[in-house]
Amino acid sequence: MIASSRFDRTITVHVPLLLVRFFLLATFYWMLIASLKPNAELYRTGSNPMFVLAPSLEHYQHLLTATEFPSSTKTPMLISVVSTLLSLLFAQTSGLRASAVAFPRRCLYRTGCIRDVRGAHVTPSHSDAPGRQDATPARQRLVTGADLRRF
Repeated sequence: MIASSRFDRTITVHVPLLLVRFFLLATFYWMLIASLKPNAELYRTGSNPMFVLAPSLEHYQHLLTATEFPSSTKTPMLISVVSTLLSLLFAQTSGLRASAVAFPRRCLYRTGCIRDVRGAHVTPSHSDAPGRQDATPARQRLVTGADLRRF
């Protein structure tokens, strides 16, 4: 029974995820091998396009020396680094400040177990002692918003 469910999970979850991963990563692989192939190998029709026979860094050398690529990427790189650092700084400081603020039901938010406080939760009453004379099961009482405020 367990082997069957494990096989079903493999077929329904893992195989489709592997196929998606293959197709997503194939694009990056294709770009990498195309950048490492010399021009003669790129234009040759008889060779296998999935493998590099004689890898070369001539395309990278041309990009960094003969074009305006390094100077044209300075400003966008600076903007992306500064905006990332600023957003991390503001997110961290606001998160630290929000963790210090006292508000009702704070412990529910802090522990990650956020419950719907509009609905009622049923819990055993604390007044029911287990050794009572009538030996009835513990009565249930309604938990209201006033009970949750003491957290």
